[in-house]
Amino acid sequence: MSAGASRRRPPPGATPGKGGECLSPRENEVLRLIADGLSNKEIARALRISVHTVDTHNRRIFVKLGVRNRTGAARYCLNRPRP
Repeated sequence: MSAGASRRRPPPGATPGKGGECLSPRENEVLRLIADGLSNKEIARALRISVHTVDTHNRRIFVKLGVRNRTGAARYCLNRPRP
């Protein structure tokens, strides 16, 4: 890994989490749906992806935001500043 590799700009639509890592645009979509109260199955249906993929997005969101569960992720989403 080169010295500048860790300083790359985040992709368009990415949102920085508490740990400095950015959520991908898809992770932001999943986070918004979590905050709207949808279950993993409903999120999978809405985004036309598998429940397993939603689970993977959830785990990555939790790590990046430094939260333990869906409730923590929803609270983060609802309390973050809007652009």
